[in-house]
Amino acid sequence: MIYPEGRIETEMLSNENGICIFKAKVSDKEGNVLGTGTAYEKENSTFINKTSYIENRRNKCCWKSIRNVWNWNRYINIKL
Repeated sequence: MIYPEGRIETEMLSNENGICIFKAKVSDKEGNVLGTGTAYEKENSTFINKTSYIENRRNKCCWKSIRNVWNWNRYINIKL
Protein backbone atom coordinates (compact mmCIF):
# COMPACT_ATOMS: atom_id res chain seq x y z
CA MET A 1 0.00 0.00 0.00
CA ILE A 2 1.28 3.42 -0.90
CA TYR A 3 -0.79 5.36 1.68
CA PRO A 4 -1.96 2.90 4.36
CA GLU A 5 -3.03 5.73 6.68
CA GLY A 6 -4.71 7.80 3.98
CA ARG A 7 -8.43 8.41 3.64
CA ILE A 8 -11.16 9.00 1.10
CA GLU A 9 -13.81 11.61 1.79
CA THR A 10 -16.95 11.89 -0.31
CA GLU A 11 -19.38 14.75 -0.67
CA MET A 12 -22.70 14.85 -2.46
CA LEU A 13 -22.64 18.11 -4.38
CA SER A 14 -26.17 17.84 -5.73
CA ASN A 15 -29.16 15.52 -5.92
CA GLU A 16 -31.84 17.40 -7.79
CA ASN A 17 -34.26 16.47 -10.56
CA GLY A 18 -32.98 12.89 -10.64
CA ILE A 19 -29.34 13.87 -11.20
CA CYS A 20 -26.80 13.04 -8.53
CA ILE A 21 -23.29 14.58 -8.42
CA PHE A 22 -20.55 13.37 -6.07
CA LYS A 23 -16.99 14.47 -5.37
CA ALA A 24 -14.31 12.33 -3.69
CA LYS A 25 -10.98 13.42 -2.24
CA VAL A 26 -8.02 11.17 -1.38
CA SER A 27 -5.70 12.49 1.34
CA ASP A 28 -2.58 11.24 3.09
CA LYS A 29 -2.30 11.01 6.89
CA GLU A 30 -1.27 14.69 7.11
CA GLY A 31 -4.38 15.76 5.20
CA ASN A 32 -2.58 16.64 1.95
CA VAL A 33 -4.92 16.10 -1.00
CA LEU A 34 -3.45 13.50 -3.34
CA GLY A 35 -6.27 13.22 -5.86
CA THR A 36 -9.90 14.04 -6.52
CA GLY A 37 -12.68 12.65 -8.65
CA THR A 38 -16.21 13.69 -9.58
CA ALA A 39 -19.07 11.76 -11.13
CA TYR A 40 -22.73 12.31 -11.97
CA GLU A 41 -25.59 9.97 -12.74
CA LYS A 42 -29.17 10.29 -13.94
CA GLU A 43 -31.80 8.30 -12.11
CA ASN A 44 -33.38 5.60 -14.29
CA SER A 45 -30.74 6.02 -17.02
CA THR A 46 -30.05 2.27 -16.86
CA PHE A 47 -31.72 -0.75 -15.26
CA ILE A 48 -29.34 -0.65 -12.27
CA ASN A 49 -29.87 3.07 -11.70
CA LYS A 50 -33.56 2.57 -10.92
CA THR A 51 -32.58 1.59 -7.39
CA SER A 52 -28.96 2.54 -6.72
CA TYR A 53 -27.86 5.47 -8.86
CA ILE A 54 -26.60 7.43 -5.83
CA GLU A 55 -24.45 4.55 -4.60
CA ASN A 56 -23.11 4.00 -8.13
CA ARG A 57 -21.93 7.61 -8.42
CA ARG A 58 -20.36 7.65 -4.99
CA ASN A 59 -18.38 4.53 -5.83
CA LYS A 60 -17.41 5.86 -9.26
CA CYS A 61 -16.01 9.12 -7.93
CA CYS A 62 -14.02 7.19 -5.30
CA TRP A 63 -12.45 5.02 -8.00
CA LYS A 64 -11.68 8.08 -10.11
CA SER A 65 -9.89 9.78 -7.23
CA ILE A 66 -7.89 6.61 -6.46
CA ARG A 67 -6.99 6.26 -10.15
CA ASN A 68 -5.75 9.85 -10.21
CA VAL A 69 -3.46 9.17 -7.23
CA TRP A 70 -2.16 6.02 -8.92
CA ASN A 71 -1.53 7.86 -12.20
CA TRP A 72 0.25 10.69 -10.38
CA ASN A 73 2.52 8.25 -8.51
CA ARG A 74 3.28 6.48 -11.79
CA TYR A 75 4.14 9.81 -13.44
CA ILE A 76 6.46 10.80 -10.56
CA ASN A 77 8.28 7.46 -10.71
CA ILE A 78 8.81 7.79 -14.47
CA LYS A 79 10.13 11.37 -14.15
CA LEU A 80 12.51 10.49 -11.30
